[in-house]
Amino acid sequence: MVVLSHELRAKNEREEARKLGKTPRRPHNLERIRIRLESFNHQLLVNACRELTEVHFNDKPSGVVALPNSKRIYCVLRSPHVDKDSREHFEIRVHRRIVDIFYQYDPEYAKQPVLEKLSQVEFDPGLFCSISYD
Repeated sequence: MVVLSHELRAKNEREEARKLGKTPRRPHNLERIRIRLESFNHQLLVNACRELTEVHFNDKPSGVVALPNSKRIYCVLRSPHVDKDSREHFEIRVHRRIVDIFYQYDPEYAKQPVLEKLSQVEFDPGLFCSISYD
């Protein structure tokens, strides 16, 4: 069996990406749909990612990538006139995830089966979703 150097390099890159939890480079013959999910409630994100990966696209996604959370802190005086030392802190956390779906583009179909499945997905209220195609 002859292994070409570029095949060996690609295999090593995929293994290193899996170890680091990153998505590997996509093959040249596949198209990618990137779904970016944002929510204030992390449990909504977990449920939506599980629904996308297990129910709708059981073998197509490359995995879920967690992005850093952003946190905004607001400091508010408790009383309007006195006690400047007495304050309350409120925070808003935004949780983000990215799901990449790879599929084989077929110019024969006007509507791709992957896009039809994606249009049938219903997300919970409070979840922001943006979809981009490459």
